[in-house]
Amino acid sequence: MSATVDLTNPIFTDLDAARAHFEAIRWPDDPYCPYCGQFETVKPLGGKSMGPGWYHCKDCRRKFTAQVGTIYERSHIPMTKWLLATHLMCASKKDISAHQLHRMLGLPYKTAWFMAHRIREGMRELNPAPGSMGGSGKVAEADETFVGGKLRNMHSKKRKAISVGGPYGKETVFSLIERKGRVRSVHTRRALPPRRCVRSLSSQLEGSTKLYTDDAGQYRHMHRDFDHEIVNHGAGEYVRGEAHTNTVESYFAVLKRGIMGTYHHVSAAHLMRYLAEFDFRHNERTALNVTDAERAEKAVAGVVGKRMTYQQTNGGSWAAHASASLSSADDLGAARPAPAGFLFFGRTSLSLSARLRRGVRHSADHLVAPARGFLFAEPIVRFLCHARLLSSQDEYGAPCSQCCNTDAEEPHLKRLTSHRRPSVCHDRNCGL
Repeated sequence: MSATVDLTNPIFTDLDAARAHFEAIRWPDDPYCPYCGQFETVKPLGGKSMGPGWYHCKDCRRKFTAQVGTIYERSHIPMTKWLLATHLMCASKKDISAHQLHRMLGLPYKTAWFMAHRIREGMRELNPAPGSMGGSGKVAEADETFVGGKLRNMHSKKRKAISVGGPYGKETVFSLIERKGRVRSVHTRRALPPRRCVRSLSSQLEGSTKLYTDDAGQYRHMHRDFDHEIVNHGAGEYVRGEAHTNTVESYFAVLKRGIMGTYHHVSAAHLMRYLAEFDFRHNERTALNVTDAERAEKAVAGVVGKRMTYQQTNGGSWAAHASASLSSADDLGAARPAPAGFLFFGRTSLSLSARLRRGVRHSADHLVAPARGFLFAEPIVRFLCHARLLSSQDEYGAPCSQCCNTDAEEPHLKRLTSHRRPSVCHDRNCGL
């Protein structure tokens, strides 16, 4: 394999070569069924109607391609452009913007933006093993940085709203890095308190690791769990023998160059994926004898078992945001109830209202707005009545008269699709 990416490679221009390349990465031995996991019962599906790349499993009797169960599933973008975008992002140390992908690949900007986020999701490390970093004789550094605009560049209204400088009004990124090794970054929304910092480091580092940090307050008790030394930045000390945090600061410098020089703006909702991309390129860098072509191949191999839809990149599902917001109330701050009849705000509001109008039932009685973190204390039914999405003469939750009676314990609920159409039943077997 060549050390650099050859842009004249047929996998970037020929669909059959691109498909064969991805199949070789995902199935290095033999094709297997992504639904039931069988090897012996999988055979290529012939015929001109289906096209190349289709397989059939005799065990579960399902058809599939190599893209099923990956970020490429149900994508209308050709595999050639997927591979080219992955190679371009892996070969650029400070990344490539979505506008540049839009111009180079000939795709709409929104499509290029969504592609880039799905590729970053493939680079993200899922469920890292506890104590997988550090070890005996190894040195690690921990530090945090703040991502956000400077006060002097903000509009006066935003500057007054923040009112103070420093980390306020910015997003906090905490990174743990091994010297001549790997890095792991996380978006924490605010500086970690001492207890959470100790718990986070203890879960990632082995106890025999040598740890260097600055003089921030959250690191003051690290000597209880690690061989810990502090570099007093407040007193103008930055290097004392082997004690320094220059490695993690160098990583932050590359991250900031990518944000300010390439992206110019990143959203806090997607910051975790940008961090995953920079972590991946650092962990698969040339200093560790990884070429650009090998790095791109590992990024393609990482898409298996991951799935992302456009709705997830634009706020995600409401249930996921509700559980995440309620479980991390200390990160979102004190939530306040919404007034009666208060309409949703944010991008996902329309989709939720549409889903409710179509009769999709939700188990949660309270909703959380992901854009602000406010807790809606109004139940769904009361909110819908205030928003006038249901007729005042029709009861939401009335039992169906055709498939169940009023005495049923769990009757199938009726819904009103519009004011001009009659109510219908949730049960597919019911004709009403």
